[in-house]
Amino acid sequence: MILLRSLVVWLLLSVPVGAFFVSPQNTIPPRRPLHAKPIGDMRVSELRDELRERAVDFSDCFDKESLCQRLKDARKNNGSTKMQQETPNTTTPIDKDLLLQEIRSMSVRALREDLARRSIRWAGLLEKEDLVQAVYQARIKAMQFSVTGQLIPGTVTQVSGATLLQELQKADPPILLDVFASWCGPCQLVAPQLQAVAAKMGTKLRVCKMDSDQEPSTAAQFRIQGLPTLILFQGGKEVNRVEGAMMEPQIIAWIEKELGIAV
Repeated sequence: MILLRSLVVWLLLSVPVGAFFVSPQNTIPPRRPLHAKPIGDMRVSELRDELRERAVDFSDCFDKESLCQRLKDARKNNGSTKMQQETPNTTTPIDKDLLLQEIRSMSVRALREDLARRSIRWAGLLEKEDLVQAVYQARIKAMQFSVTGQLIPGTVTQVSGATLLQELQKADPPILLDVFASWCGPCQLVAPQLQAVAAKMGTKLRVCKMDSDQEPSTAAQFRIQGLPTLILFQGGKEVNRVEGAMMEPQIIAWIEKELGIAV
């Protein structure tokens, strides 16, 4: 009996405590790493799931390629890339000091070109600060029409993909986008027609164009298949699109039908 008790005591002392007790930490299954699977091997549903888990907006991604690119960017930024798309018509406060600082960093030539593009005379502005203030006032006024201040009423402005996405955050006025390429003959035919439309629409419509060769990822997001492609947006959402060249009267009639805007 004494021998048996001694054997039990010896066993208890020699076996590690961890053999009898499971650490609470080990009872929780390890969390799956967000980047556990190569992006190219993932299904569309998996891409969307990981983007949601990272709180990354993908509402403007219309195919697998654009979803893959969005997730690639999110992983590069270590996840936590928060949703950047705002509710349409949400205005971002203008940092006037930062805007003024940016304008003051421009050269005299760039300031004059900016004013000329806005059809503002600058010949009587002899000092650089006079040019700075003129551009500053013009941009502040333009931001009531365009969230970036780059789009000008009555004018067709070429935009980058990033600028386009920013403009789509502002619900009004609606946007007419021309997706073109410099080598495209029909695109060159549409250009003056679009300028005439912009001049007639004025502040009722933001008119812009985007080079598909310079912005291939954005063109892919919007599923551009033919050139030129005209797309109408209202409230930050696509209303309709047309592929191929149209003349000014056709474009005006199309806008009136889709948006109910009279010239």
